Amino acid sequence: MKPKNDKREDISKLKYEVAQEVGINQQNQKKKNRKKTKN
Repeated sequence: MKPKNDKREDISKLKYEVAQEVGINQQNQKKKNRKKTKN
């Protein structure tokens, strides 16, 4: 059991989750922009 490795894994998980959220937000913004351009 190495606490340093555990901390690194937690950070990588957080970064991955944040990246997913950012990706979803970007997709939603693109959809909104498309709707605006149609209107």
